[in-house]
Amino acid sequence: MTANIEATENKPLLPEKAARIQATETYSHWLLTVYDWWVLGVVTTDAWRCPTTSYLLPFFRKRASLKHLDIGVGTGYYLSNADFPPEATVTLVDLNANSLETAAARLGREGTRTVLQDIFEPLPKNLGNFDSISLFYLMHCLPGSVEQKCQIFGHLKERLNDGGCVYGTTILGAGVEHNFFGRAILTLGNSKGVFTNRNDSEAGFENALKVYFEEVELELQGTVLMFKCSKPKIA
Repeated sequence: MTANIEATENKPLLPEKAARIQATETYSHWLLTVYDWWVLGVVTTDAWRCPTTSYLLPFFRKRASLKHLDIGVGTGYYLSNADFPPEATVTLVDLNANSLETAAARLGREGTRTVLQDIFEPLPKNLGNFDSISLFYLMHCLPGSVEQKCQIFGHLKERLNDGGCVYGTTILGAGVEHNFFGRAILTLGNSKGVFTNRNDSEAGFENALKVYFEEVELELQGTVLMFKCSKPKIA
């Protein structure tokens, strides 16, 4: 049984929010049925050169905690393979209802909370705080510059318990060598508004993340940037 929380408001959308919603509309029920095979399998391995089972899943599992928040949930692949113990609590946040439904069903955990939410807006206060917050393959889908995207950490850092961390992965468009397949996917994604990452670079993320956190750890594998942030800065 999951608890569903509707956090969006019925009001006119600003252009920036409309763009964020448009970027999520790609994730239909049909796409989600092939997402693991195509995105986490073929594309991640051959285009981004960062095999999921070798790098991304171990990165996720090592940092997931007993009180975990996952943002941009996809199909729930990482969550369902994280080996959470029975006492763990998991909260899912996404702007796409199809993804929330698919991920929650796949996880199949009693008490899982799902929140239909624009991550640029503060999370509902009744969710409480977390020991770990994950954002896998989300940042390159958000519109705007790296600095604008990273504004989400201004409120996410407030939801971390002491000793907690925010971590995730993103596809870089600048400062990395893309192969032919990678360039084709990058061009298509940006032309369709699914990606906004042509100018996203490792240095850009490092500088932007350090605005919000004292400790920022980065690791580049292929064209995928893996990041872990801890010790939020006090405003």
